[in-house]
Amino acid sequence: MKLGKFLVSIGKDWLARMSGPLTVPFTIAAFFVSNTAGRGLLAGLAVSAAIVTCYRIWSQEFDRAEDLTHTLNDRKPKLSLNIESAIWVYDAERDLTVFVLSACIMNSGEPTVAISWQAKYHLDGTDEQMTGFYIHQLGYRVLVADTELILTNDNLLTPQVLTHRLERGDAKLGRILFTVPGDRREEIKAKQFSITVECFDYEHTPYSTIFKPSGVPLVGLRTYPGEKWNNNPVTPARPASVTLAG
Repeated sequence: MKLGKFLVSIGKDWLARMSGPLTVPFTIAAFFVSNTAGRGLLAGLAVSAAIVTCYRIWSQEFDRAEDLTHTLNDRKPKLSLNIESAIWVYDAERDLTVFVLSACIMNSGEPTVAISWQAKYHLDGTDEQMTGFYIHQLGYRVLVADTELILTNDNLLTPQVLTHRLERGDAKLGRILFTVPGDRREEIKAKQFSITVECFDYEHTPYSTIFKPSGVPLVGLRTYPGEKWNNNPVTPARPASVTLAG
């Protein structure tokens, strides 16, 4: 079936080349050469027409394939992930350093969800897998200077984009919580670390971004819509935290 269609396409276009504009220079040349040379010219015309025909058919199929590839690519999810800033806190009870990452995710492609969130902590050429977590019912409290940020699962980005799909052109803001074991306060103050955050769409395509502290302190506590804070905390639920560069 495919071979038959190919031969029909070749035949139609080849005959058009043989009887169309391509014959003009060969016809003119025939007036000035012998019969033997004329036969050579006719053979050259046939070969030239075949080459042009093959190229035209290949070119048409190539253009169709390019258009189809572009259409299919446009129908795939296209996520972009950005970490805007970070707050950290050392939890002495659990001997963990907790990072509260302020993140934004946007979809410029087909509707999708963002799943399988993970992060790595980079320092001096070594990578450590970080552990993500959700918040218990009472919320998670982080003290930044004299303001206490009170977070719940509703403020986290990860459950928002896991249970509600991102439409084309849709963007979500929220926090992502990850921990590394031990007291990392000295490492963080030196600002030599970085954090890579990665997620996947429903087709298991990975998307990642790297957060690096810039050394410019954030001015005050940045909050997202729906977050709660307390400017006069009486007893903080966690040790004091430090706001990193944005």
